[in-house]
Amino acid sequence: MSQAICDDKLSSLVHLNFNGKKMNVLALGAHPDDLEIGCGGTLSRLRNEGHNILAITFTEGEKGLSRHTRRSGERVTETRKAMKTLGSIRTMCYSLPDTKLSDHIAKIIDIIEEIVEQFEPDLVFTHTSKDVHQDHRAVHEATIVAMQNKTCSILCYENCRTDSSFNPSFFVNLDGVVDKKITALKRHKTQNGKPYLTPDIILANAIFRGSQARLKLAEAFEINRMVVV
Repeated sequence: MSQAICDDKLSSLVHLNFNGKKMNVLALGAHPDDLEIGCGGTLSRLRNEGHNILAITFTEGEKGLSRHTRRSGERVTETRKAMKTLGSIRTMCYSLPDTKLSDHIAKIIDIIEEIVEQFEPDLVFTHTSKDVHQDHRAVHEATIVAMQNKTCSILCYENCRTDSSFNPSFFVNLDGVVDKKITALKRHKTQNGKPYLTPDIILANAIFRGSQARLKLAEAFEINRMVVV
């Protein structure tokens, strides 16, 4: 596992040092674009440094499409293109019902447990529980249950539905990768017009999170569990 460094002068902040052994990284998201928004820059950085990443999306995000233009699998295609932009990240997409994941938590737990047995992740990214979207909370809950007996780190990312109680203490420097994150999000053409996907908003949030960590640009995470081995 990579080394975690805590600056005594900034005791509430943790700075990730990816230099070390190559990790298996599992990234879990409810909908296409969730991972790109919450941890796309971090995934790109990890991929650039040679780590093995598997991205999982549990729905096709069909509720995010106009009923007049909806085509099956359209958003899945977009997220695959986005993950390719971030660094040819391997992607698996399931078709559980969008906005109804809270009714399928047991199924999500089974999926995660099966993947974990095969993939053996060192690091897992999942939604924060501090989120008003029921699907995001469901994925968070399923992740924590599925990983309860596993030795790995779990970081929780923010999203457009994250509420003000989100309290990050782990920050990843996005210097050199934020443009790739913005480009990846542009692959989600069906979501054009949504303000939280505009480059200005993505950059503004990266600047804000960076300022919290005394960095120029950053993504921010809550630590559910941090393991150094």
